Amino acid sequence: MKSFTRLALLFCLSLLFASCSFLVDINHPQECTPLFNDESRLVNSADSYFYRARDFDQSSDEVWLSFRDFSGVDTIHRISCSQPCLVSLGLDVLVDSDQYKLVLVDVARQKVLPLCQGPYLGRCLLYLPAGTHALRAVGCSVSGRVIATLDILGDN
Repeated sequence: MKSFTRLALLFCLSLLFASCSFLVDINHPQECTPLFNDESRLVNSADSYFYRARDFDQSSDEVWLSFRDFSGVDTIHRISCSQPCLVSLGLDVLVDSDQYKLVLVDVARQKVLPLCQGPYLGRCLLYLPAGTHALRAVGCSVSGRVIATLDILGDN
C-alpha cells in the first residue's frame, strides 16, 4: 500500500509540473520572423497568434489593444466600404520592439499595404476601393499597446 501511495503522489506531481509548463517562455522569435516578409501568409484570412495577456476593446471607428508577448498574425479590425472612400487612420503604437507591424489587407484584391513597423504615432490618409479591408497586426515576441482611430472623410 505504501508503494501505491508513493506512485500516486509521483503521478500527481508529474501532472502538476506538466500543467505549469505554460509558465515557460514558449515564444521562438526565429520561427515567426519570416511573417514580416511573407505576403501570402498576410493575405490569408486565417489568424494564427499567441498572446500571454491581451486586453481588447473595439467600436466602429476605434480599436484599443493592450498585449504582452504577442507572436503571429491577428486581424484587429475590419473596414467594409460599399463604394470607394477616403479614410484617415490614426495610429498610436507603443511597442517594445521593431518586431511588430500593422498592415492593411485588401481582402478581395489580395494586396498588403504596410502601415507602420515598431513604435509609431501619426495619421495615414488612405484611398480604399469598395470591399472589405482587414487591419492586421504582425508580431514576434512583442509587448505593448495600439490605439487605432478611423475617420471616413468622403466617398467617391
